[in-house]
Amino acid sequence: MATLIGNHLSITGLQDITHVMSKAEFEQIRASNRRLYAGAGFVEWGREASLSYPSVKHVNQGIRTQTAAGNENSFWMGNAVENDDQTKNSATSYPVVNVDGMLLKISATNTVYAENRIILEPACPGNETYDSATGAYVAHGSIALAFASETATNKVI
Repeated sequence: MATLIGNHLSITGLQDITHVMSKAEFEQIRASNRRLYAGAGFVEWGREASLSYPSVKHVNQGIRTQTAAGNENSFWMGNAVENDDQTKNSATSYPVVNVDGMLLKISATNTVYAENRIILEPACPGNETYDSATGAYVAHGSIALAFASETATNKVI
């Protein structure tokens, strides 16, 4: 509730709807997570989608690829509620990563659903070299030519 007192606005009741974590609270939670999880990495992979399309290939619990056009250089993690994940192999439908004691929820990456499409950069063709002495990039006619041109400072990238 807000009331005007003289030239000042007095706001009361905000403590019921807002809370800001103190640095001490944050550090305590982070220290607890550091003890709970041995190192940085995935805490939960996310639930496996119970999809049985011919283009879906399950890699691991919560990780899959799709061979359909438009899914090149990408893989999927976690699952959307819409996919009816009854396997319950993960505590969460989305992946959770521990980074220095902070638990990060990965959700709706490159998609509007709770699942995550991880898009990778296309692989290098292997026919280019970089000379660290001159800073020159050279595209060769073939991979064999690129490797044949390697020196102490000129390397295939």
